[in-house]
Amino acid sequence: MPGGACEVGDTPAENAAREVWEETGYRVEIIRLLGIFDNSHRPIPASRHGYLMLFQGKVVGGEATLSNESLAVEWFPLEAIPWDQLSRGHYERLQHVVKWYRDPTTPPYFDS
Repeated sequence: MPGGACEVGDTPAENAAREVWEETGYRVEIIRLLGIFDNSHRPIPASRHGYLMLFQGKVVGGEATLSNESLAVEWFPLEAIPWDQLSRGHYERLQHVVKWYRDPTTPPYFDS
């Protein structure tokens, strides 16, 4: 899953679209916020406190391109997601994406 730190002065959606392009070669339009995950509430060691924003995006151009931040750029059908190869953080966020995909009325996730 593409991700990275925000550039000062850019919106979260602009940062998300830039990270997708840098790491995959795809141009995306950010459509909606799917969740905000507070890494201090996760059982995953974090070097600093941060909020991870999860967005729905739509591919509007580009092509799969490897970068110095990606080893592979692949699409998976839901039934072929390699769950056992995901980090705990990616696993949790992707579980929310699948829940939302199956029921688009699912509200955005946030740590309460």
